[in-house]
Amino acid sequence: MDTAKIIGLVDLTTLQSTDGRKEAHAIAKKALQLFQRNIIPASICVYPTLVKCVKEITYETLPIASVSGGFPAGQTSTRIKVDETRYAIDQGADEIDMVINRAKLIEGDDNFVFDEISQVKEACGCNILKVIIESGDLQSEMLIKKATEICIQAGANFVKTSTGKIPIGATIQSAQWIAETVLSHYQKSQHLTGIKLSGGIANIADAKAFINLITSVLGDNFIQPKLFRIGASKLFDELISDTINN
Repeated sequence: MDTAKIIGLVDLTTLQSTDGRKEAHAIAKKALQLFQRNIIPASICVYPTLVKCVKEITYETLPIASVSGGFPAGQTSTRIKVDETRYAIDQGADEIDMVINRAKLIEGDDNFVFDEISQVKEACGCNILKVIIESGDLQSEMLIKKATEICIQAGANFVKTSTGKIPIGATIQSAQWIAETVLSHYQKSQHLTGIKLSGGIANIADAKAFINLITSVLGDNFIQPKLFRIGASKLFDELISDTINN
């Protein structure tokens, strides 16, 4: 896959604690300039308070994603997660990247995790919901596959590996477990859930390795923005340089 096509899978992301209006405008201008050259990322991902700032530059040109649900720890109440999601959408977000409560999952309270995702999905309405399981916290095959299945059952449009805020982000092994669960569910229900890989995918070689892995499990047709995303910032700059220079 050439780099221009990979760019189309990327959620161009800035989620630094120091992000403000200046940073939001900068990433929006960067995306808009590329859009005018027909180099188009899947979305721009920022904090809820910066969604409107991005929209001031891009208008309706590109989808805007916003993190929600007490990002990155997920350790807040369901009510606050729902309210934050509604706020982000009111600000103009087209997509929501929420975080599950990993402690509840590890404790075995699957119903809590399911109910929380379901309530956030309801708050999303027709907007896309990506659910971050933070696979680096879960680590085991059993927990990662269980988290993925709960996300699917609760109505997630995408299952996402990581926040990018802990040392262990997406790994080939965790991506494979998620992909296998998505495939198993599809074989039973004919319902196909998307996958977003994020956290530590810093160069083109890494991106292609993950794409090859997902393709080997779910096929070539899965590799399209409505089903497959990569969350990245550093990777995006390398992709742009390669696309422009080749």
